[in-house]
Amino acid sequence: WPDAGPKELWKRELGDGYSAILADGGRLYTQYRGDGKETVIALDAATGKTVWEHKYDSAPDAGHVHEFGDGPRSTPLIVKDRIYTIGVSGTMHCLSKEDGKPYWTQELWKDEQFGGNKLNHGYSSSPVAYKNTVITLVGGKGSSIVAFDQMDGKVIWKSQDFANSYSTPKLINLDGEDQMITFMADEIIGFNPGSG
Repeated sequence: WPDAGPKELWKRELGDGYSAILADGGRLYTQYRGDGKETVIALDAATGKTVWEHKYDSAPDAGHVHEFGDGPRSTPLIVKDRIYTIGVSGTMHCLSKEDGKPYWTQELWKDEQFGGNKLNHGYSSSPVAYKNTVITLVGGKGSSIVAFDQMDGKVIWKSQDFANSYSTPKLINLDGEDQMITFMADEIIGFNPGSG
């Protein structure tokens, strides 16, 4: 690159947040906060123009520490023709990658079946794909980790009692065995991604 850096092709404002930007098929995908709502957005990679947006109410939970912003903090996940997102208050969406229409939603913190522990800076873990599931950290008793069916959002399995943290699981293969490794609140754990 020259001293001045690479040539700028375009720029535009979005909103607040820490989500990374995904590139796929000539589009860019991310999520941000603006006007009190969280927004998942698809942009044309060549121009930065909006292709579609999915906006929803998602106020940070009581006790949220606002000093470092109100998120979102999780990075979306693309699997084939779908995009999976999790907002700062634990609202998880499965959207069409083509037009942003929702296929299903789960409430990782508000749904009593999960009982997840809420964090001072909001939900931050990114979802991870494994075979036909999308795996999330929740932090509830018996549902520390939850695997959802990618197509319909039904719970495939939930497992463990560890409190959640801000980390994202990492898939590894050790001696032919798949494991997911992650930091929980007080431990580093390895778990079977097929069963929890």
